[in-house]
Amino acid sequence: MHLSLRYCLYILIDRCVVQSADFPWIKEKLLLLADEDEQDGGRGTELSNTTAQWAIPKDILQMVPSDQQLNRLAARLGLEWEMVLLDLGLTSVEITRCRADHPHSSHSQVLAALVMWKQTQGRSATVQRLLQSLQYSEIHPSSLNQVFV
Repeated sequence: MHLSLRYCLYILIDRCVVQSADFPWIKEKLLLLADEDEQDGGRGTELSNTTAQWAIPKDILQMVPSDQQLNRLAARLGLEWEMVLLDLGLTSVEITRCRADHPHSSHSQVLAALVMWKQTQGRSATVQRLLQSLQYSEIHPSSLNQVFV
């Protein structure tokens, strides 16, 4: 059974925390997101918002990030790096392996995981896909200045 995003959000709004009068903006935001998702069939708006938010040229978005770019990104990611890599498709076992292989350097752990993602995804490992995961992890664009230049 396939449930639409709009239907799921209505259930959330009716049955969960969003009903509180203290947080009306949450309900408004969820309904706005559901409307956007319904209008674009569940794709497109999210990617165009990602593109606009990060202000990166379109040609770079379609490229596979270089190891140098991944190194710069690894230096800027904090504790949220595992969530980013899980969203990119790495398993918890693969992340644990990166931690075990580099027990004394969190930068090396992150870089190893990013390189593993790039190797396993091939041409699908684009800057745009990476930015999408960063956005899901609520990483502010200003923290990544000069990473994809």
